[in-house]
Amino acid sequence: MEKQIIFIVFLVGLFFSSDAQNIVATKQFEIVELPNYYKANGILFKEHYRIGIDIKDNRERYTPSIEDIEKAEEVFINKYKQLQHANIDDKISFCCWVRQYVGFIDSKGRKNVILQLINNKKPGKINRLLGKGWETNFVLMLSDNFYAVSARYRVNIDTGEMTTGI
Repeated sequence: MEKQIIFIVFLVGLFFSSDAQNIVATKQFEIVELPNYYKANGILFKEHYRIGIDIKDNRERYTPSIEDIEKAEEVFINKYKQLQHANIDDKISFCCWVRQYVGFIDSKGRKNVILQLINNKKPGKINRLLGKGWETNFVLMLSDNFYAVSARYRVNIDTGEMTTGI
């Protein structure tokens, strides 16, 4: 009888612990696949995920829809060359870069998406540089090396503007 009670308590504990882990994991981020824009996965951080940086003119955070992400990618493709004064094919150059998306609404009520790109052409190098699990955490790196493997843009999807300032 005592063994049965211990076994039941074990099963109940297992049930609640695994359920709580699933809730936390699914509420923080969502994997986004947009093969028309890139080969790597994108990570969409939901509105309550703390990104650890101050955003200028931020009224509130929101979770962007897939349509919002596609608009942000279109603005990125159209504005990158102009902003960086570069003559490259954005889709080819950034096809293996992992995207991280954070949405917010500015003081004028316009939707904005922070589009962070991380070069994943050499996954081993990136894993050593950023550590395990970096794909599911908004990457903050205070190093000159960060800009060699990453880029961060603020895309206003309502106006079609893009800047490097967050």
